[in-house]
Amino acid sequence: MKSILYSQLSVILMSGIYADASSALPRLLNHGAMPVGMEQTCLGTVISQSVAGKNQQVSGASSLEIPLGKSELFYKFSEPTQFRSVAFTQLGVEGVVHAFASLDGVRWDEVTSAKISKGNLKVSLDKVSRYGSYLKLEFNASHSGQIVTPMVQTTRHDSDYVVKQTGNDRQTVNFATGLGGARIIYSTATTSSGSMVSALVSFDATVRKDHFLVYDLNDSREINGLSFAGTEGFDSIEIYSGSKLPENEDWKGRLSLSTEAVKAMALVAQVKSSTQPVECKFTSPIAARYVVMKLHTSSDAKLARLIGLSISGDATVAKLVKGSQQSVDAGLIHSKKSSVEVSAQHEEIQEVAFKSSPAVFAWDLERNLNANLMAGSSAQSRTWMNASTSSASIRGRRANAENATDPVALEILRCDFVSEQP
Repeated sequence: MKSILYSQLSVILMSGIYADASSALPRLLNHGAMPVGMEQTCLGTVISQSVAGKNQQVSGASSLEIPLGKSELFYKFSEPTQFRSVAFTQLGVEGVVHAFASLDGVRWDEVTSAKISKGNLKVSLDKVSRYGSYLKLEFNASHSGQIVTPMVQTTRHDSDYVVKQTGNDRQTVNFATGLGGARIIYSTATTSSGSMVSALVSFDATVRKDHFLVYDLNDSREINGLSFAGTEGFDSIEIYSGSKLPENEDWKGRLSLSTEAVKAMALVAQVKSSTQPVECKFTSPIAARYVVMKLHTSSDAKLARLIGLSISGDATVAKLVKGSQQSVDAGLIHSKKSSVEVSAQHEEIQEVAFKSSPAVFAWDLERNLNANLMAGSSAQSRTWMNASTSSASIRGRRANAENATDPVALEILRCDFVSEQP
């Protein structure tokens, strides 16, 4: 009799667990610092597109027309940086894209290229490892179409910046890129939440018809609106926001989202699927920490996608540099240090003023090319000479053994030198 009761109780408990699990999503893990796409103008990047000799300014997460023939996309960064990869979503374009890098905007080195075909919605240029201040993408299209502004991944992460929605110098920030510590904490997408998912997010419509994408903006933010460069395979998208989420915690302390309770949150927008850009602008900023997207896929769809997602708000962005902050604005970086710090450093700066601008040079070991500055010989260790060099073997010298050398197993070697004498 006891065994029968235990069996019935087990069935009841298990059925309850499965019923709850069908309307709950497990919370995703936070993988720490996240690479930031440097194509955002709030980071000081200036982007322009050149078509038939005419230039126009471009903003991040924009939908750009790629015409037949040759066109170019120029990036000017606020300071020299190391590129890692370039990725963009395209619709209808066929042809070839070439990537060039430059330190001065005059001399360009081609770093990689890729073919573009209609069947490949996402185009990635992964072998872009190069140190420079400028990046140029040259398109040679045999069929015209559209692309979303390419995302440029460098060595910068969201933890390198402080984002505040105060002050008068606020600019548009796309929180969907992870800037300001925003993260996807719940998702039914097949796209990895740790990647730069704002360019392209894919959902498997054969598994379920209602999908979810939930952002934690890391703080209460004022949001001006949401936009997509395009959508595919959806009937409608409902967007909710709030300061709290309908979450449950199990006996192990693991959190899950109650998808049924999401509709109790504030519904701020509802849009229909469209291959054209979709923009939801709010009449006044909405304060929210969490943004929930409930996506209804079409009955005949097998795959659904969001293209060029943007969650926008006005904020000031400051770069963290050795304990101080630097504001980023219009392609330049401006130091912001307290008067105490400036006073403490005043004497040292006056004594050796040139130390504030160390000479920089970088080698690309993969291609045996370097920038236009290099250190002098050992007999000229405290001087500089302008030169250009190409070497098949570069070795680093140990500090405690003058004649001992070790191979440098790096794709990029950057050295910052400060002369000890004026």
